[in-house]
Amino acid sequence: MMTIDTDSTGERVPLYRHTKRTEWGLAILAWEEGDRRGYQFEDGQLRTFKEGFYSLLEEVDRPSDQAAATVATLSRQLGVAQARKAIVEQAADSGKRVITLEDQIKVFNIEYPGGFADPAWLEARGVDVKRRLKKHREPAIEAAAEHFSRESLDSYVNAGRFADLHGRILEVLGTTTLVPPARLKQLQELDESTYEALGRSLRDLLWNDDEPYEMRFERFLTAVGSEPSWTLSTSPAALLRPSEHICVRPSSFRKQAMWMAPRLNFVGTPSAKQYVRLLQMSRSIESKLKDAGLEPRDLMDIHDFIRQTLRPAAIKLLSS
Repeated sequence: MMTIDTDSTGERVPLYRHTKRTEWGLAILAWEEGDRRGYQFEDGQLRTFKEGFYSLLEEVDRPSDQAAATVATLSRQLGVAQARKAIVEQAADSGKRVITLEDQIKVFNIEYPGGFADPAWLEARGVDVKRRLKKHREPAIEAAAEHFSRESLDSYVNAGRFADLHGRILEVLGTTTLVPPARLKQLQELDESTYEALGRSLRDLLWNDDEPYEMRFERFLTAVGSEPSWTLSTSPAALLRPSEHICVRPSSFRKQAMWMAPRLNFVGTPSAKQYVRLLQMSRSIESKLKDAGLEPRDLMDIHDFIRQTLRPAAIKLLSS
C-alpha cells in the first residue's frame, strides 16, 4: 500500500469533493493500493473507492490559506482514522472487540428508545423528581448554581470564612455520585491551613475570566491536595456550567479515548492540557450524537452517556 504523505513536503496537497455526496465535505487522498484508493473526508470518515469510481472525486480549488488549513485538519483526522484501524486490527488478533461510538449509540438506543428525552433517562437525571437521590443530576446542578454563584463565593472569600466555604464545597459535592467517597474524603481531610487557598482558587476557577481557564485549573489542582483526582478537580465547573464543562471519570473516559482519541496518552494525574483534550473529545461526541438524531441537553448528559454505554452490562447488549 502506498501511503500519501500529507506533511510539509513543499508541494500542494490536492483537495477533492465527491460529486454526488457533497455533504461529506472535502477530502484528501490518504493511500493508494492496486485498484483502490482511500480518501479522508471532513466528516471524519476514511472511505475506500475502487477503480472505475475515481471520477466521482473531482479536484477543487481553494485559496491557499484556506486549503492549507483544510489539509491540516484532514491530516489530523487521517491520523486518528489510521490509529483506530490499528486498534481494531490489534483487538481482532487477540480475539477482542473494539467498542466504537456507533456501538455506543446502538446500546443507548436499545436502553433508551426515546433518546435523551426517554422517561427512564429523565428519571435517572432527576428531572421533576419528588425525592432526591445522589444519582440525580438536576438537583446537584441547582445546588451548585446557588452555592457556587459569584455572589455566594464572594461572600465567603471577602469575609474570610474559608472553613465555612470548605464545608459548603463538601456539602455540594457530597450530594452527588460524581465524586467517589474516597476522593471526597481526601478533600475533607485537608489541613485547615489550606482552606484559604482552596476557597480562593475555587472562586477564581469558576469566575475569574481575566485568566485563561488552564491557568486557573492548574492552581485549583494544587489547592485540592498533593494527589488531586480527576473527578474532584472537574466536578465543580461541570456542575455550575454543565453546558461548558464536563466531569472526567478516569475509568470510563480512558475507555472512551481508546476510540475517540486514540493518540491521547490518558494518565491518572489530572492536568489542564489533558482536560482540554478530553473536553474537545466530549464536544466531538456531543456533535456526533446530534448528527445521529439525538439531543443531549448538555455535557452532563455526555458524561452519563459515556459511563452508561461503556459499562460491561451495556456492552453485552451488542452480542445479545
